Amino acid sequence: MDFMEDSDQKSRILQNYDKWRKSKNYWTQREQEYQEDQETQEREENDQNNQSSLVSTNSSTPTSSSSATRRESIETISLDEAKDLILPRLLPCDTNSIKDPLDFTTSFAHFQAHVFNSLTPTSLLTFETHLQYLLAMSNIWIVGKNKKYPDLDDFFTSSMKDIRKSLYESVDFHITQQKFPYDVMMDIISIVNDINCGLLTKLNAVGKILAKINDDMDSIVIRLLLCVKSMIETLPSDSQKKAVLEFQVSTRYLQPLLQALFDEDDILFKWTNEACFNDADNDLQDRPDGCIENDDLTIGYLEVKPIGKARDHKKINTDLYRLGVFSKAATTKYKLKHIFQVMAVGKVYYIYRRSTINLYTKS
Repeated sequence: MDFMEDSDQKSRILQNYDKWRKSKNYWTQREQEYQEDQETQEREENDQNNQSSLVSTNSSTPTSSSSATRRESIETISLDEAKDLILPRLLPCDTNSIKDPLDFTTSFAHFQAHVFNSLTPTSLLTFETHLQYLLAMSNIWIVGKNKKYPDLDDFFTSSMKDIRKSLYESVDFHITQQKFPYDVMMDIISIVNDINCGLLTKLNAVGKILAKINDDMDSIVIRLLLCVKSMIETLPSDSQKKAVLEFQVSTRYLQPLLQALFDEDDILFKWTNEACFNDADNDLQDRPDGCIENDDLTIGYLEVKPIGKARDHKKINTDLYRLGVFSKAATTKYKLKHIFQVMAVGKVYYIYRRSTINLYTKS
């Protein structure tokens, strides 16, 4: 820079260069902080897992700490003992019965028998790969959108489309009649695009959404428009560079949608930190992340995982299994025909319903 005679210009260039160097260091530091956040999250989860399996115990041997800890022993049972517990809960299966394509209960009973008989010490079930099997042992059947679980093809001859149609009709839900107005949808997309491009403020966008609501509009469409309004008001405008963990996913991103969607009269959506069933006759003492309920009954359960856990099949399937068990217990206790269950990992949702006294389906 010695060749420059204008000292003011030289000073400005040096200042700009210093700012540029600092900006490079800044982004490097942000990347390091992100990595540190990820490592901290993993350590905290490991610590929580370790703490859940450790209990305090009095020790007669002097130690440097005030109390000693040991790993809690886990009670295990043999496969034969486990099968003795499972068998009374399975659907009765007549191996000589004729398969009716629309008799889902009989078909499912044959599938259950197949799973039960295939259990051996060298062929056990895992959450990673056998979610359908594990749920089947609790009389719960996952009904996918487009195709069946591969092993179900030998037991269900109806197409998945026909199965879903039958399930929808059993709860008086006619999918061809549930269409969101095309013009309203296009207007919403236009409003959201204008917000993202900086052409529209959130306040003006909310005004445009409210202006579309009128007395002649379908009540479901009104509720969905209010959900859009709530999300516009609450969701962050910019992408988050730090990792978004489960608590923030729940309270910051999901609550604006779910609260506006489910709150009605005495029904409330809420995050929960207690067991679903406190009665002495129920041994299900685990808790969901959220629920939809009033003082008398619960009509829905929610489990949440951040997008960073989307590839962790064990944790995702464990939550799906828990939702199935929660919902099955609730439909029995409250004598419900169907119940909501929401699994939020990005944009994944499941609705749960009871079709017979013994067979439960998730679709």
